[in-house]
Parts: sequence; C-alpha cells; structure tokens
Amino acid sequence: MIETICHDHLLECLKNEGQHKVGEEMLKFSKKIGRIKTIDDVAHLYQLFMTNMKRDTENKVKKFTRTSEEIFRDKIWSGCSDVGTALAPILRMNGVPTIYVQAAKIDWVKDLQNHNDGAYSHQGHIFLEIYLNSKWMLLDSTAGIIYPDYDYHNDSLPNQYYVFSKSLTGHEVGCTNLKKNNQLMDDLFTQFDINLYQDPKYEKIELANGKK
Repeated sequence: MIETICHDHLLECLKNEGQHKVGEEMLKFSKKIGRIKTIDDVAHLYQLFMTNMKRDTENKVKKFTRTSEEIFRDKIWSGCSDVGTALAPILRMNGVPTIYVQAAKIDWVKDLQNHNDGAYSHQGHIFLEIYLNSKWMLLDSTAGIIYPDYDYHNDSLPNQYYVFSKSLTGHEVGCTNLKKNNQLMDDLFTQFDINLYQDPKYEKIELANGKK
C-alpha cells in the first residue's frame, strides 16, 4: 500500500495543493456549505454537490486527469475519482481533515491473478477518510455513505474493496490519467494475498436520507 500522509498530522490533512489547489469556482461552492461539524453537514455537502453537478453519461471526460477546480468549473463528474477529487478539498476548506483513499475490488484482483479477461476492466473505487467528531470516519463520497465506526488501520473496506493508496490527492501517487492508474493497480495487486481481505461489516449511514 502506498501511503504519503499520516493520520496523526491533522494540519497536513487540511492542505489543498497540486491537484486540489483552491480556485474561484471552489470558493464559490464552499461558501454555500459553511463550517462542517456534523454528519448532517456532510450530508448537506453531498446533496448540494449531486444537485449542482451532472454525471458524464457519454464518457466525454477523461478520468483522473482534472483538478478539483476544473471539475467545479465544468460542473460534470465522470466517476468516483472526480467526486472524491471535488469533495476532498471542500471538506478541508470547511475544517475537516481529509485523506484521499484508492481501493481495488477483490473480484477484479482475482481476475488479474488468474489472467481472466475481466482483469482488463479495472475495478477500483475512491473513498475519503474524514476526521469528524474527534475520530476518523470513512466516506463513500459517490454513493453518499458514511461509516462512522471505521478503523483506519484496517485496509479491508466495505463492498469487497481493499486499499492501495492513501494520500492528499490522486495525482500525488501518480494517478494522473486512466492508463497510469490501471498500471499502478496491476503492479500492486499481481502478487496480492486475497486472503487478507475480511469484510469489516461497518455500520453505515446513507447521506441522502439519513438511514442507518
């Protein structure tokens, strides 16, 4: 696993640099949110983002390439990498230390190791670790789900995902386009021990309606 940020350094987890550098469109959006102190505040952020941004259903946007400011300027997101890239700096701007987490689907890892055709369709997902109420929680920023009893020492994530990087931005670990992201996943998981994955069975809260 690649890890470029430490959970104990909360001030470092508030920095927005490089791919997440703050721009005019981000500032405009952030002002609509205000200080984030509760899960309800995170839910408001998620709902506002999904209301104001459109999904790229025609695959016009190149995944992993854009900055946070470009995503807010374009008002369109291509997938989980864009949502995480957009929301991570907004959370930080409003007082929430945040870490960008990349993970691989275990079924895809099995295909990769067995040289099945499915291995060529890389299956990954972006989560965010957020420091809220004096503890680290896990946010699936695309599905709109928070796992409040999250253990950041455990690299097994819900829905059969396993962590392969934790950083401030995706570009920081070399995922600057889809090809480079896929190559990194191949390199890290070709020899991975599948048995390391254990379903964490975390409690979850759905941000769209507050359901547990």
